[in-house]
Amino acid sequence: MIENKSILITGGYGFLGTNVYKNLKKKNKIIRIGKFEKKKIITFKNLKKLNIHFDIIIHCAGGSSVISSIENPKQDYSKTVGSIKAVIRFIKLNNNQVKLIYISSPAIYGNSIRKKLFKPISPYGKNKLIAEKILTKFVKKNKCKLIIIRFFSLYGEGLKKQLLWDVLTKLKKERYNFYGTGEEKRLWMHVRDAVNVIKLSIIHSNKKVEIINAAGGEILKNKTVIKLIYKLLKINKKPLFNGITRKGDPLILSQRNKELKKIGWKSSISFSNGLNNYIKWFKKK
Repeated sequence: MIENKSILITGGYGFLGTNVYKNLKKKNKIIRIGKFEKKKIITFKNLKKLNIHFDIIIHCAGGSSVISSIENPKQDYSKTVGSIKAVIRFIKLNNNQVKLIYISSPAIYGNSIRKKLFKPISPYGKNKLIAEKILTKFVKKNKCKLIIIRFFSLYGEGLKKQLLWDVLTKLKKERYNFYGTGEEKRLWMHVRDAVNVIKLSIIHSNKKVEIINAAGGEILKNKTVIKLIYKLLKINKKPLFNGITRKGDPLILSQRNKELKKIGWKSSISFSNGLNNYIKWFKKK
């Protein structure tokens, strides 16, 4: 149980940050930042204004799109690496023993599926890896603790990007052609389960640096996911794939691990049920 804690959520108005905030706000004092009128970048100036000692910082801010990182790599660097440097300065300023949770990404692996082989194929993945290294080096020399969580293919109501959103948006326009071959594999986790990963990691992780590859859930080929969507929408057409792999997209984004079992995590929703809920949400929005 996490209660009576002072918690900062950066990127607190994004998809994951919003869900974490809603789950923890009743029993804790929470401040979330990340909703700015102009550039959505966390800076030291923003953080310094808070002037609060936090027990926990959940850093959800940073670049959130492979495509955007390719189109504007400098901005992605500022969002991901720049925001991490700002958080470090803030921790130094308060000289506290905060527990820092950094939301990273399996994009650091690229097309590698080996746990310690990092070959990012996009600026997004490269910057996440740089941020991880900066944080690990900093934490080892200071009093705070670090938990790095790499989520694999999150989804859920409210997410307006990635495969499910893209497919449903195309189908709404009666377009039935999709990128890739359909053989690409992804490991899906509902955002509700992702929030539980964060909570359990805070409760059970006591190492100086803890790394969790949050690869729980179901491994599915993209064509299998699209066929499930067709079935739920009662579409009697065959999905067509153009065979083109978009730059920066890995062929396989899945991995098995023991970290989730160690913290007592179990999935609470099947992909079929989660997908059905997502489609219902999409139709109402």
